[in-house]
Amino acid sequence: MQLSPLTELEMLASIQQGDNPLDDMALAQIKPEYFQVDAYKWLVKQLKKRDWQPITQGYLDQLLLELSDELKRSQYQLQLNNLYAHKIEYVGDAAKSFKSYLAFCTLNATLVGSSEGYKSSQRIDYFIRDLQEGIDSAKQIISGDTFRSVDYVSDFGDRLTQRKTERDNPEIAPRILTGIPGLDLQFNIKGPLVVNFLAPFKRYKSIFLNSIGFAALLQGFNVLHVTLENDERLTNARYDAMFSLISYDRIAGALVTQEELDKLKTLYTWMDTWGNRLKVVKGKAFVTTSKDIIAEVERLHTAEGFIPDVIVVDYMNVLAANNKEREERHEQKNIIWDLKAVGEKYGCPIITASQATRDAAIAERISQAQQGKAVDISQAVDLTIAIDQTPQEKASGIIILSPMFSRAGPILIPEIVLESDLSRMLVSRSLPDLWQKALELNPYSTGGE
Repeated sequence: MQLSPLTELEMLASIQQGDNPLDDMALAQIKPEYFQVDAYKWLVKQLKKRDWQPITQGYLDQLLLELSDELKRSQYQLQLNNLYAHKIEYVGDAAKSFKSYLAFCTLNATLVGSSEGYKSSQRIDYFIRDLQEGIDSAKQIISGDTFRSVDYVSDFGDRLTQRKTERDNPEIAPRILTGIPGLDLQFNIKGPLVVNFLAPFKRYKSIFLNSIGFAALLQGFNVLHVTLENDERLTNARYDAMFSLISYDRIAGALVTQEELDKLKTLYTWMDTWGNRLKVVKGKAFVTTSKDIIAEVERLHTAEGFIPDVIVVDYMNVLAANNKEREERHEQKNIIWDLKAVGEKYGCPIITASQATRDAAIAERISQAQQGKAVDISQAVDLTIAIDQTPQEKASGIIILSPMFSRAGPILIPEIVLESDLSRMLVSRSLPDLWQKALELNPYSTGGE
């Protein structure tokens, strides 16, 4: 499929004359190489830099000075100046043809990219996810809106087929086990759910988020761990303690014996053969936004074929909102909805945490009223789990998880008692049981110890 140069002329003339017929969705998909005329390719690069704001004729001449080839500059100047004088005649039909062309290019690029990704990963769930995302993007380009509309009654057959397919092929929408029986018995964590651990300052929020990354990696999933408040050295050292079962203080301080070091080298050599990966990304507190997270996922996808099965964000309260608000509580609400959109985009669960109020630190059990400044985040969150601990429980190494809100159904176990070993960053001593799953997925002749 191709566009005629006349259609390209009609579209670019409309944009340059201040009557852009395309919506943001279509504009975001335009690439310079989609145009046949070299001058138009150059112009599209300039327009993309300006978020598609038209370039006045006088300033266009200034921009053209960046071209060192005088012959090319003169040719471009002649062709592009024509855009300002061109009489717009059929922009509606041109826009329709252009959107169809963009949809075709998007589907074609998706098919090529997902096929290449499948060759390297052999993950059919990634392949299907890529294809579906490309189809959705193509549909949105053509429809020109952000709504998805289906006829409820006539769509019943498709819904039933999809449910049966997901039931019979769990790898399409995989479930993430936490490694904590009390949670896994009652909650089905899969994309695009948002799970929030709620706790006051210094009550293991980050360690719980690490534990989810640890559990997901052992189950064969790709994990993107975005750390904002902590640096990557701290985050990685916590993971080292979890995977090695050596105390955090010793492994962070490189105080390991030669025998332990040899075992660790063998362990990580084995783990390096796994098809799934854990990517730790360092962002900036109160600067990094969900758009930045998406940009990093796209970069990793392009560079390495990496697509996350679960995204851990440490943590929600220090993420920046895409759109600023005067009141912090409104910004916090925007942030959780921004994160929810990321989960929906990639079809994966978002695991995060939020800060409870100060009085929650001395309360025996956290209440909904102590959720913090964004008291209405439950509108976007699918599961909120409070991390509770009295001084007596802390002295005994006991942590209590108290599910507070579940959108999927009733809470069957209101208190989950964990025996922790925080010296090795284990919020629950049951977490290492998931090594059995890793051994099933990646056989290891010496036992994987």
